Amino acid sequence: MYNHDLDEKKAFDEWIVKIGDGNIGGPNDGEAEIKFPEDVVVRSIGDHIHSIVSIIYLSFENHLDDQSYFQEKAILVPTNDEFDATNDYILGLMKDEGKTYEFKFFT
Repeated sequence: MYNHDLDEKKAFDEWIVKIGDGNIGGPNDGEAEIKFPEDVVVRSIGDHIHSIVSIIYLSFENHLDDQSYFQEKAILVPTNDEFDATNDYILGLMKDEGKTYEFKFFT
């Protein structure tokens, strides 16, 4: 990474921490309005979860065995319901046929 990239990443990291600490968005009585920088906002029409996941996780199906691919990215959502819906969508993309194991008990 170049110094400029590191500076941008550090500034973004600090901004995220300020959101988590409740220091951005004005008075917070349980709800706050936060202005996101345009370069981190994903605009979508229609199925917004599909749009966000396909932009953040390009070639998702080709990276299922690559842990670093998933560790280097994040999707922020405003509510637990949005989290559940996004999580369900992503898990649905992981097409695992499953495995059946036989258990034999010997006496």
